[in-house]
Amino acid sequence: MVAAVALAVVGACAPAPPGTIVTGAPTTTPEQSRPPRPSTATVRPVIIVPGWEFGCEMAPAWKWIPWTSTFEAAGVPADWIQIFDTDRCERNTVLAELLGQWIDALLARTGARQVDLIAHSMGALTARWCIVKGSCAGKVANVVTLSGANHGTVWAEMCAVVFWSKSCPDLAPTSPMLTELNAGDETPDGVRWQTWVSVCEIAIVPQTSALLDGAENHYLTDCVTHDSWKWYRPTIDLVVAELTSGVGSIAAMTPA
Repeated sequence: MVAAVALAVVGACAPAPPGTIVTGAPTTTPEQSRPPRPSTATVRPVIIVPGWEFGCEMAPAWKWIPWTSTFEAAGVPADWIQIFDTDRCERNTVLAELLGQWIDALLARTGARQVDLIAHSMGALTARWCIVKGSCAGKVANVVTLSGANHGTVWAEMCAVVFWSKSCPDLAPTSPMLTELNAGDETPDGVRWQTWVSVCEIAIVPQTSALLDGAENHYLTDCVTHDSWKWYRPTIDLVVAELTSGVGSIAAMTPA
């Protein structure tokens, strides 16, 4: 326990690797912060994938209202936006299978070709596994991870204490799941990948664990705590504007 705390204090603020965007609060132009309301032909459904919870149940959905309401204001129909409400203590491989089923059902209902995923904390593992190892390949245009546990966290050393959680051990940096997930290309082609983390992150340790090779990595010098990404307005406005303006997809970025 003492060793884990010491490592967290020393390792939390590891320097960002080359190529990472180190900045304060992201800025938006008036056009980005007030995107035109597109038709449903030019927007995609959105699934928010929450992170791990001590009590296994999903955190209250109202915490995600800043995201859902902003997507709605940008033209995404309310019934095209879902929060992946599942047992947060289930193994991430199982959660990824369920996420694939949710995506298939949402695409069938809306007639859309792809979805966008906003994944928080452990939710990044579920989303990535579904794309890399599961049934989501080709069905996701954008993955945005918010303090994503992409390379685990030293706090997972204490998962034995939370004996009822089958997902907690997945968060260990050397877990079999993470080892397999990160063994190849961390950001497969066909998806636009973004990661966001802040210098105030203390749940994902070291903070650089949240970054992905080949992604648009955003390392904010502004203080955004682990849970605050759910209402941190600068990132919400910028991400939603990008994902609903036609530039937020690989297809839109690729010349015909």
